[in-house]
Amino acid sequence: MNAGLEAPELPARCAIRQIELRGVRVHNLKQIDLDLPLGKLVVLSGVSGSGKSSLAFDTIFAEGQRRYIESFSTSARQYLERIERPNADRIAHVPPAFAIRTGLSSRTFSSQANVGSLSEIDLSLRRLFARLGQVVCPDCGCEVRAHSVGEVVAAAEASKPGSRFQVCFRPTSDGPNSPSIWLARGYSRAISEGRSQSLESLPADFDLQAAWIVVDRLVAGRATEQRIAESAEAALREGNGRCLLLVETVESGSAESNLIVDDRRWQIHHFSRHWECSSCHRQFLPPEPRLFDPTLGGGCDACRELPLSQVLACRDCRGTKLRPEARAVQIHGHHLEDVLRSSVDAARKIVREITSGLTTTEWSISQRIRQDLDHRLALVSGLGLGHLTVMRSARTLTGGQVRRLMLASAIGSRLTGTLCLIDEPSAGLDPSEMQLVLDALRQLLNLRNSVIVVDHAPQIIQAADYVVDLGPGAGPQGGSIVFTGTPDQLTRIDESATGRALRAASCRVTGRAPRRATEWLTLTGIEHRNLRDLTVRFPLGCLCVVSGPGGSGKSSLVMEALVPALRSRFDPAGSSETALCWKSVAGGDSLVDLAVVDRSPLTRSSRSNAATWIEVFDEIRDVFALTADARQRGFASQHFSFNAAQGGRCRACRGTGVLRHDLQFLPDVNLACPECSGTRYRREILDVKYKGRSIADVLSMSAAEAATFFRNHPRLQARLQMLKQIGLEYLVLGQPTETLSGGEAQRLRLAARLTSSRGPTMIVCDEATVGLHPADVSRLVGCFDELLGIGHSIVVVDNSPDLRSAADHVIDLDGGRLMREGLAKV
Repeated sequence: MNAGLEAPELPARCAIRQIELRGVRVHNLKQIDLDLPLGKLVVLSGVSGSGKSSLAFDTIFAEGQRRYIESFSTSARQYLERIERPNADRIAHVPPAFAIRTGLSSRTFSSQANVGSLSEIDLSLRRLFARLGQVVCPDCGCEVRAHSVGEVVAAAEASKPGSRFQVCFRPTSDGPNSPSIWLARGYSRAISEGRSQSLESLPADFDLQAAWIVVDRLVAGRATEQRIAESAEAALREGNGRCLLLVETVESGSAESNLIVDDRRWQIHHFSRHWECSSCHRQFLPPEPRLFDPTLGGGCDACRELPLSQVLACRDCRGTKLRPEARAVQIHGHHLEDVLRSSVDAARKIVREITSGLTTTEWSISQRIRQDLDHRLALVSGLGLGHLTVMRSARTLTGGQVRRLMLASAIGSRLTGTLCLIDEPSAGLDPSEMQLVLDALRQLLNLRNSVIVVDHAPQIIQAADYVVDLGPGAGPQGGSIVFTGTPDQLTRIDESATGRALRAASCRVTGRAPRRATEWLTLTGIEHRNLRDLTVRFPLGCLCVVSGPGGSGKSSLVMEALVPALRSRFDPAGSSETALCWKSVAGGDSLVDLAVVDRSPLTRSSRSNAATWIEVFDEIRDVFALTADARQRGFASQHFSFNAAQGGRCRACRGTGVLRHDLQFLPDVNLACPECSGTRYRREILDVKYKGRSIADVLSMSAAEAATFFRNHPRLQARLQMLKQIGLEYLVLGQPTETLSGGEAQRLRLAARLTSSRGPTMIVCDEATVGLHPADVSRLVGCFDELLGIGHSIVVVDNSPDLRSAADHVIDLDGGRLMREGLAKV
């Protein structure tokens, strides 16, 4: 090598300490550049619609998933869903990532999912009962187990020295059983009708199906262990896994245990390689993990086809969904169903009782399983969910409970070196329980993971190592980085709504005189879950907030008692409620309808948008159909729809605006349709103009722009103004609803209710403030005021102090008991 071409000295390899984002343009993010520290608790804050989820989940998590899948082989990737590359100039140093999102609501789970499966407690329970479980016949109480050749040898050698014993088997019924067949196979004697006979002396047509073939006749103390083992192996093989050991005895016994052969008394010992009762011969399945899994063959046949609402009433399995063979397995008197039907806190006690009686051998072989099970139970309990029963269906849980269970599962799995993105882990928590979540997040960090949280709770933000505040507004007014730094620094930033909220002594709504109830709806004798003979009054014409710590009974009272009660009143014939959990319902005669607003996704269709949800798209199409150009061309209202095949949608993209190109093993690419340039319509439809704008131009307007544009159409303008009243004036009319944040989706539901009122309605909201910034809560209260002003009534399940301060009536629960009701204590 020439002296002038010496290789330069390479710098020492340094550890990567941050995620690098450059030029991110996902959704409303405006070409942002950002560095996020790894190994820290990072909180993303900002008003609803500011771009937090776009940054956390649609950018960072999506890139982490994409890179993980690209590490698979080409043959493996063809079977996986392809993930688009986020729209950014550069994304670097993203670790393997997993996400716990708001979209994981109860409706996304199957009827088999429950608390145990979400937290993986049931996996540890199945392993424990498979490893230590004993099968006990429920009919006769005998222990059932599969025997080995060694156990036959041990029983023979345990006989009194000098006593005679015989190793036998019963021929199977599915083959020929003539004496000549068994003679040819090397056997010479059989026991039939109390006599031991030579096979040669039996008639050729003698059926040996009811007889016992003798493999060997031996004397205890003289026969070698090898000979006994060989005889036992032959008997088990010929007898289809079953054999009998006859030991000579002088003691009398029952007909089932003793047999008289040639005037001698023999004690019968049954052995089987199958799991069957030695007394009643009932068949069982071996205690394997899959036996205790309803989805892998361990399910109860009686309730397999029943709706979820009726599974708990199944008389066979009592709601455990386990087949009889699984329910027959026990560990020192404790059955799996005892644990499944208990709360998480009670299950910990049962598991400790089980393990306290283990032998030294059992203790040793189950050590890792027991440690993992106790760890997972402790995690769920430590997150404030110890009151939930292990087998409680995931469909009855709130979104906050689901996310905390999945957080417990992530910690219990002891993942290291990963990036965990969590959406609203504080959802549904009472402020006094917030520390539980923070402790869990620190456990993830202690396992050398990185955590990014999207949350608005002041306690979560103040505990962060690093805060990124987005905004300053929502939609087009958002998507920018307002602040990065520590929580203390954020409180000094006047441009940040989050900073102002943290700095203010109280963000609660003030200056509102409480409304007085015009009427009361009363539920008496409520008996459900932990609610016992409860009587609760709900005010009409008011904002009523039901609050309390986890497990207090909030959702049970409102979502599982009040809502079914009203449904059965408004539609007695069509109500699917089969088990009423209340004695009587009084009052509320002025109500004509019920509306339940939860946080489930609005729709999975990319064709649904804000205009269709508030029912203005039909009227906009009517406006265009009435123009002179439309009438001259013979265009009706349906021609301005991009959904109808007979309408004016683009034939190339079928009204989607994009064409998807399959690149085989690379991610699909979505390109704007060259035929319609992404407008979704044919050229002749776009030639029709109203005030110089086409239908595609209108769908590209924000709600505020459209309200001004259609100022001569009072009905249309009123619906668009409603979006402005609830803080969604920035929404583009044609924006797909699948791209909306949780807070935006919930307020859009409320707007739809405001614009389609049929009369006094009871509106029930579950976790109304989840995903909402304190600044958004005040807008939500304004939306509630609009609804109350036109005669509706509102009941909200929520623990937000801001919403409680705005309530006209507060119902506080704790442990299933009514603690207080009236005005909130601010």
